[in-house]
Amino acid sequence: MLATVLTLCAVLAGPPGDAPRGNRVLDPTRDKMSISAAAVARFGVLMGGGTEFVQPFGFGFAAQLNFHLLRLGTTPARFGFAFHGGHTRFLEQQRFVRADAELGQEVTRTTVLSHTDFTLGPSFEIVAGPLVLLVGAGPGLGVDQLVRPLSADPAMDQQAVDADFMLRGGVGLGIPIKNNHGLVVGAAVQKFFSSTRRPPNPLVEGGEATQSVPFDLLLEIFLGYQAWF
Repeated sequence: MLATVLTLCAVLAGPPGDAPRGNRVLDPTRDKMSISAAAVARFGVLMGGGTEFVQPFGFGFAAQLNFHLLRLGTTPARFGFAFHGGHTRFLEQQRFVRADAELGQEVTRTTVLSHTDFTLGPSFEIVAGPLVLLVGAGPGLGVDQLVRPLSADPAMDQQAVDADFMLRGGVGLGIPIKNNHGLVVGAAVQKFFSSTRRPPNPLVEGGEATQSVPFDLLLEIFLGYQAWF
């Protein structure tokens, strides 16, 4: 499979020494080490546990650093490693009636489920014509938090904080525009190996007996600015 991808990219790649619009990273014969950095915005989707506690769509940001040190033979591909660090947050507003207030008076409170992630792992950079394909995966650390109001009283909030081992795997598409500056778009899956469990409905009869994992599986879709050096 990898050989097929490399062959296709070799066909798509430009002629030796070609650097359209000053984008030296697009030269498939360049032996120099490739370093790139990106700042991206994230759109998050909860795919496993967590949806029992908050709605599944969130937002965030991340920084990406890629170090591709070794060109793979005569192919337009380089091997190295990549660091990803970011934060994704899921919010849901709810309205509660205050027990000490006049009849019908309500207060709006917000459920917050957040993931902060740091990963480092192997990565491939493949020059494919006017684009740069980035593929990588790796282990890391996830710092997770849940604050979920159950009433108008903050003392009754459901809370959980955890630091978990995690795995991340993703693919990105770099789009150099001019002089090695451009855009990156892609998607990744994050898996948090959390042992934290909480009841989704602790206020209903028997609700404490049911437990779910709030920190589980997350899909991130990202878009942002990238520069190659």
